Amino acid sequence: MGLVEIIGGSVTAPGSTETALTPFTGQTFQVRDFKGSEKAKLLATWNFVQGTGISKFRSARLHDNVQNFRIRTIANAVFPTFLGSDGQTLVTNDLLLPTLSGSATAGDIEQAYYLVYYSSLEGVNSRFTHYNSISRRIKNLLTVEVSLTAGTTGGFSGTKNIVADYDLLKSGTDYAVLGYRSSVLQGAISLYGIDTGNLKTGGPGSLASSFDTSNWFKQLSLSFDIDCVPILNSNNKTSIYVETSNNENAASPIVTLFLAELY
Repeated sequence: MGLVEIIGGSVTAPGSTETALTPFTGQTFQVRDFKGSEKAKLLATWNFVQGTGISKFRSARLHDNVQNFRIRTIANAVFPTFLGSDGQTLVTNDLLLPTLSGSATAGDIEQAYYLVYYSSLEGVNSRFTHYNSISRRIKNLLTVEVSLTAGTTGGFSGTKNIVADYDLLKSGTDYAVLGYRSSVLQGAISLYGIDTGNLKTGGPGSLASSFDTSNWFKQLSLSFDIDCVPILNSNNKTSIYVETSNNENAASPIVTLFLAELY
């Protein structure tokens, strides 16, 4: 059973200098240790910047350790760049070296995000599945709103359990998370808890008018043919959390989770 993890990093007022990112608290740019025939792939990357610049990641185990994957960023626009239809293969324990340039205004926090798929991780007990394995098990569709208060220092913040605002999930029931939406532009939205192996999963905090994420996990699963749709059990509802990633401007979002009740 696979899993998808979101990793983020930030730098403050880098200007035109391509500056090494500092990973968010509790995270690392080192690929997790995986064994034997298991695999890891970088599926997508995106940025949340206030000034245009360059976003780049490289490593000694990728194509080259000089430029490798280098793209121009767009200020105040959050949308993913997908790495082909199969993702970029990663090597166990390799250290990715991401850099970012952007705004030179004092205090401006510029951020980049990376979505990594693992086919399996030893010691991580998570519940991700392929959309095709649940498509005929869908009984009802529903949404759950969670109102978050964003922090001002970058990284992930606003942690709140998924039923803090509306506790309407049925007892002892499995729900698939098909996607989500944010009411205001964010760097990323993350979800974590018992059913994700306590690893953060998620995606870009785009506005639906520019990039709709209401079927984010469903589309990832179908596009890359992977197990990446989170399955949550309602008995764990107070131990499953939603977070946002914002910059110093702290625009607080209402996050809408798009769920499917399963038979």
